[in-house]
Amino acid sequence: MRHMKTLLQLLVCIHLMAGISLAAIDPGVQAPDFTLQTVDEEEITLSDFAGQIVILHFWKSN
Repeated sequence: MRHMKTLLQLLVCIHLMAGISLAAIDPGVQAPDFTLQTVDEEEITLSDFAGQIVILHFWKSN
């Protein structure tokens, strides 16, 4: 359950970073590692989820 909360926090952090432009990555290429701070001020890194399925959902609203 801890990982689910952490993943949710990761998604919130990514949403807050929506203004940052990222380069496109071709299918099959490993995503670059990055670290974000959660709302609980905990740092999490993409590589912490190695071997697991990670879904990143990007959206923007006006």
